[in-house]
Amino acid sequence: MPIYDKSGVRQREAKEWRDEWISERHRTWGYELPATDIDFMLLEYSGNRPIALIEYKTIGSMKYVGTDKVMRGHAPVSNLANMANLPSFIVVYDINAIKFWVLPTNNHGELELLGDNYDAISESKFVLFLKGLRGLPHEFIQV
Repeated sequence: MPIYDKSGVRQREAKEWRDEWISERHRTWGYELPATDIDFMLLEYSGNRPIALIEYKTIGSMKYVGTDKVMRGHAPVSNLANMANLPSFIVVYDINAIKFWVLPTNNHGELELLGDNYDAISESKFVLFLKGLRGLPHEFIQV
């Protein structure tokens, strides 16, 4: 049975995603009208100033779909970020190990990670990364 909040918004979709009809319908409009499904993308900002575009992916989806295909699908997001002079990233997360992988997807993102590697990082280090994007102090945090 569906669960709704007090304003009447359905909390969980029957098939885990809200826009199934338009997604299926859009596919019928033809190959020359490409679009990409962005799983969970956030516009990171500070003081109403955009800081970065980050698309979050589960580690399972990355393994299932493959990094190359995910990166190709993310290319329009990277181009949008380039137009806005923002860094763009795909952040892969593992909910079991609570680990994050930050993958830059444009030159601005590469510059933000200059000197860092792309190994798994802890949640605390990921939060420090997000603070660094905003120019906030890098004091240690407990998560």
